[in-house]
Amino acid sequence: MLLFLIMSYAACTTTPDEMAKPSYDAVGKATKLFYEGVQFYSENDFERAINSFTEAIRIYPSFQKAHVKRGVTHYVLGRHSEAMRDFNYAISLGPQDPSFYASAHAMMGRIYNAFGEYENAIESFNHALRISPFSPDAFNGRSRAYFRLGNLPAALIDINVAIRLDSSDYVLFFNRGTIYYEFGFYSRVLADFIRSLNLNSYNVLAAANAALIAKKLGHYELSLSLYNHANYLDPDFLAVP
Repeated sequence: MLLFLIMSYAACTTTPDEMAKPSYDAVGKATKLFYEGVQFYSENDFERAINSFTEAIRIYPSFQKAHVKRGVTHYVLGRHSEAMRDFNYAISLGPQDPSFYASAHAMMGRIYNAFGEYENAIESFNHALRISPFSPDAFNGRSRAYFRLGNLPAALIDINVAIRLDSSDYVLFFNRGTIYYEFGFYSRVLADFIRSLNLNSYNVLAAANAALIAKKLGHYELSLSLYNHANYLDPDFLAVP
């Protein structure tokens, strides 16, 4: 059986005084804390990043960027409920910054996908794409939702758009391969899995699944080579021909 990649997937209230824009100095301090959090995030120091974003929000409660980035950090840590609160609040602030507003919608879509709420995910990705119509991440996320709902033609259209927007992302080719598999287009599946592997030679899922498809198509030497590569990457991975 094909080993599919999981495409990786209390309301906040304020008083009118809290919602009032803080002083110039406070905004400057909050902004400094925000970029401090961004730096911690880039270093994978996620807890310190959250602390910095939280302090920025304490000073400037309607700081949309800080809510979005804190939500992203919670998402990376698997704290989906906390992330959803941040994204919902960021969305409630309106399009202060269109790119972050779109990102909040797209991240909500990811969470809905993770929870299996695919109709809600599609709605969130639709919002994101209306604001940021050239987002490969949003097209990829919506493709996954369509795939899970069994709407394979729509899933294929969206993943093709995502690939046209970013042909360097190995995940997109792997995801398109899983869609082609459902159509029975095995030669295309193999081509996409190999393309994914070429873009990221450490992608054990691509190597193992490409080996399965190569064997199915009768390309036994290629299949053995791919199995050996998968075994080299992860000896415990169940990639037995």
